[in-house]
Amino acid sequence: MSFVAAARFGAIALRAMKAQQRSTVRLRELGDELRQARVRAGFSGSELARRLGWSRPRLTLMETGRRTTPEANVFLYLGQCRADAETVERVKQLVRERDTGYLLRPHQPYLPDELSTMIMLESAATAISGYEPVLISGLLQTEDYARAIMARFWDGPAAELEPFVAARMARQSVLQRWRPPQATFYLHEAALHHVVGGLQVMHEQMLRLALMANWSQVTIRVVPLSAPASPALGYPARLLEFADHDPVAHADTDTATVFLEDPAAIRVYRRKFNCIADVALGVEESRSLFAQWANTRPARGGPA
Repeated sequence: MSFVAAARFGAIALRAMKAQQRSTVRLRELGDELRQARVRAGFSGSELARRLGWSRPRLTLMETGRRTTPEANVFLYLGQCRADAETVERVKQLVRERDTGYLLRPHQPYLPDELSTMIMLESAATAISGYEPVLISGLLQTEDYARAIMARFWDGPAAELEPFVAARMARQSVLQRWRPPQATFYLHEAALHHVVGGLQVMHEQMLRLALMANWSQVTIRVVPLSAPASPALGYPARLLEFADHDPVAHADTDTATVFLEDPAAIRVYRRKFNCIADVALGVEESRSLFAQWANTRPARGGPA
C-alpha cells in the first residue's frame, strides 16, 4: 500500500471512529426507524446503498446510529423507500431533535411498553439493572398480573388494553433470547405484599419469581421492609449497559419515560443501585422467600 493510499485509509478510519463516538440514543432510534422503512420497502442494505449511490458501510453506520447524517440525505433515503407520511413525520422529529443527554418519550398513562426507544435499548443491552419499590418489575410479571395492574387505571374498553398486555409480554422475550443480558432486579418487599388482581394472581406471580430466580442470567433480590430509609429507595429506575455504547438509564413518569445518557446522571444511577445492593437480601435468601410465598396456598395470601 502506497503512503498516499495508507494516509487516505487512515483518514477514512479516523472519520468512522469519530462518527461512532457520536452515537446517541436519538441517533440509534433514528437509524432503527430508517432500517425498518428499508425492510418494509423490501430492499436489502446493499440494494438501497446502490440506488442511493452510497457505500454499504455508510448505510450501515447510518442505520446503526453510528454517524450523524445531513437531513437531506435522510429524506433521500426515505424517498427511495417510499416511506409513508407517518414515518416521514416521526423521522423528521428525530432528525431535528437535539442531543442533550436527556430524551423524553410520551406514552399512554402508566403504559410505556410500546415505546420503540425502550424496545430498541432492551434488545441491544448486555446488562439490565432494575429497581421497583411498589410493583413487580414489568419484565418479571405474569400476564394476569400485568393485565390486572394495567386495568387499575384503564378507562377504555377492556379489549383495547390487550395490545399493551401483549407488548409487555413480548418485552420479556429479551431475557430468553440467544445471549440474553445479565439482568439484576431489586424488588422492595412492599411489592410482594401489595395484592394485584387477587390472591390467586399473586400466588402465580410468586411462583414465577421463584422459577425465574433460578435462571442463570437473572438475579432477583428483595429489599426488606426493615432496610434503612434512603432516597435511593424512593423511585423506580433502570440502568442498561451495552457492548458498543455508553450506558443509558431510564425512569417512568405517569405519562412519559425519560432516557438519560448524561455522564453525571449515569453516576447518580450507579450510586443508587450500589446503595440498593447494600441493603438488599442476598440471592439465596431472596430465592427462599419467593419459594416460601409460592408454596403457600393462595387463600393464605403469604408465608405463614
